[in-house]
Amino acid sequence: MLETGLWQLVKRNLPGHVIRVENTSGSGTPDVNACYAGKETWIELKMAKGNWVHFRTSQVAWFSKRVPRLGRCSVLIRKKDNLYLVRGAELFNAITTYGVANKDKSCKIPIDNLPAQKFSKPWQWDQISEKVYE
Repeated sequence: MLETGLWQLVKRNLPGHVIRVENTSGSGTPDVNACYAGKETWIELKMAKGNWVHFRTSQVAWFSKRVPRLGRCSVLIRKKDNLYLVRGAELFNAITTYGVANKDKSCKIPIDNLPAQKFSKPWQWDQISEKVYE
């Protein structure tokens, strides 16, 4: 499955006003902005590549600038039949601790080192939504 398939899952199942953000809005900006019951959040969508999750330097920079000011940012990762939700502050700490630099200055982190909440298929979108908007 590609990231577009993950977006379709989110679009169909996450309540609220959920929009995909185009990259023209700024380098590193997460893929999704969502608002529900007066709570707004940003979500970066990722597909695990083997046991790794890859981040561009611009994505790490966005989270490092935004997270201290606005706590509602997260990453939703799909690996086969599992979804992993990582809060922004926890992501940044994990990347600085466990991240491995690539030659192009991007980084990758083993999915097992991410402090994620794991949801197995069939996904309970009410629980995922509660955590996303928390």
